Amino acid sequence: MLEERRCPVCGETYLPLVEYCKKDNQPLVVVSTLLGQILDQRYRLDRILGYGGMGVVYRATHVKTRQERAVKVLHPEMIEKEGMLRRFETEAVAASMIESDKAVKIVDFQVTSEKLAYLVMEMVEGMVLRNLITPDGMEYQRAVEITCQICEAVQAAHEKKIIHRDLKPDNVIVRRTGTQDLVKVLDFGIAKLREDDQNDSSAPQTKVGTIMGTPQYMSPEQCRGIRSEDLKPASDVYSIGIIAYEMLCGRVPFDGQNALELIDKHKHEPPTNIKHYNSTVPVSIAHVVMRSLAKMPEDRWESAEKLAQELRIALREARGGKTQPGEPVVTEVLTGQLWTGHLPLDNPGGPASDPKDAKRRETLPIESVTPHVPTPIPVIEPAPQPNWLKRGVIAAALMLLASVGIYWLAIPGQNQKNNPEPATQPKTISDQFGEMVLISGGTFMMGSNSGEPDENPVRSVSVKDFYLDRYEVTNQQYKKFVDATKYTPPKSWKNGMYDQAETLLPVTYVTWNDAVAYAKWAGKRLPSEAEWEFAARSGKSEYVYPWGAEWEDGYANVARTRLLLTPVGGFANDRNEAGVFDLMGNVSEWVQDDYRTYRNEPIDGCDGCKVFRGGNTIEEIRDSRAAKRWGIFPDVPAKYADGVFPKVGFRCARNAR
Repeated sequence: MLEERRCPVCGETYLPLVEYCKKDNQPLVVVSTLLGQILDQRYRLDRILGYGGMGVVYRATHVKTRQERAVKVLHPEMIEKEGMLRRFETEAVAASMIESDKAVKIVDFQVTSEKLAYLVMEMVEGMVLRNLITPDGMEYQRAVEITCQICEAVQAAHEKKIIHRDLKPDNVIVRRTGTQDLVKVLDFGIAKLREDDQNDSSAPQTKVGTIMGTPQYMSPEQCRGIRSEDLKPASDVYSIGIIAYEMLCGRVPFDGQNALELIDKHKHEPPTNIKHYNSTVPVSIAHVVMRSLAKMPEDRWESAEKLAQELRIALREARGGKTQPGEPVVTEVLTGQLWTGHLPLDNPGGPASDPKDAKRRETLPIESVTPHVPTPIPVIEPAPQPNWLKRGVIAAALMLLASVGIYWLAIPGQNQKNNPEPATQPKTISDQFGEMVLISGGTFMMGSNSGEPDENPVRSVSVKDFYLDRYEVTNQQYKKFVDATKYTPPKSWKNGMYDQAETLLPVTYVTWNDAVAYAKWAGKRLPSEAEWEFAARSGKSEYVYPWGAEWEDGYANVARTRLLLTPVGGFANDRNEAGVFDLMGNVSEWVQDDYRTYRNEPIDGCDGCKVFRGGNTIEEIRDSRAAKRWGIFPDVPAKYADGVFPKVGFRCARNAR
């Protein structure tokens, strides 16, 4: 394995991002890792973004251009098998030539002298579709628009004779700009490579009967074990239909206790009509989606393009518009958009041998990848490689350059609209407690005269340079503190341990005193109110949010109907210009100050209270502003606990020396 952790007590092995044993809570020992190494003398591997049966995905920096990329390194045993290297090249070339801005592009692929095969992918920004689907279902107009864009990417792949084979919400990234969604689809061609690995590599064709995919989204013909070569576009149409169904209903049409039960239902059981779960969905739209779920391929829509076309027509009919049969589909196209989102983990917290960790999506050997951090396309200098591999790289590069050229001619400057990258990368420091970003100090107008009474009067405040945690403190980080100091764990943990699926969620159920104790242990402190607001405004008085003066829907994890925390950094646009994440959403954050008026007067009923700042997953959008203040007693009295503990966490600061 490229990345492996092992428990020194019981010997259980774990996949990346897990630091404590699930059985005995012991800190894990790193057995093998590529983190911090320079891959192929080109890419410094900075951070693990995801992992699975195929390999590990890293956030990487090109050592010459300093541009960030997502690099998927295949497990060495993958390419040791006969013919696997050539199949790797074939699938990578095919995937790189898909002509759609709705499909994540592969910009390079190589094999190192150490026989490590890797793919270099563009960075994407946005949210994994999985995290946007609510239990009550998505508003149907939005679900249709997202489905149509998925269809656009899949249709482009089908035109290149590529069947995706593993379409699911985890492989779809959505960026919200104003009222518009922009979609990217991941992992074209990768499922085929994985399937080849599961079969006898010495045989010229794959075995009949091998089932590959994610059971909730597999077509009946996949469930019957049909050969990969015999799968048709209708198989992907079925999977798109499942995704659309889930967006509309908040649930997949079939669920079960295990993969075999799900597979049997796909083959034999009719799906419940969408209207049963969501009566607000127009009949015309429900009909189109239900037809895509027909058991026989010939009974479904004949192509992804046709499915999108029929959905558009149904949507217009629902809005009272008139359409003509066969009217072509019209979709919004913004070529060249790059976006990122938080990584969906195949096994977010269990041992490599435990198949039951992801309860909501039990999978057969499969993986999903969500690259991170938007950047321009870098110039990549290929290392010497065999001629057969060079030809594939050149073909991919030509396709990439062509698409990028069209983008800049058509939409100059589009990438600079929101969250511009700083001219120079901010200074950061990293240690066992996480990564901190240097916030260059300055003077700004703190507070708001149009907000709550405790936010005024607006006045000029200066802050010195300081470091601020890039992310909110996670359960995993807080566990180190608990173990080292024998501190009382949060009440939300069971038997002194958080649920492994919550490893990278921000720690909650911590009082102000708890946060101060952690910060002191880590050699840090809580930020002051002024520092926090300065960072949340990106150091600019006219900024109401980290990204600018105006609210953008979908930019932060706020205004959910119930508590739905996401892993830190999960909302890529909720960051300031220095690269500090989650200042507006996910959890509110303790700061060091007493909760008093800006005239230093006590606030009625809250003498001795401490401040927490920022919006959170539960509160409304109006409470997600840089100037917003909250106050509560530092030990959080029991009568306020249920209203405060689930939504408040913290991050740390440090003086700049």
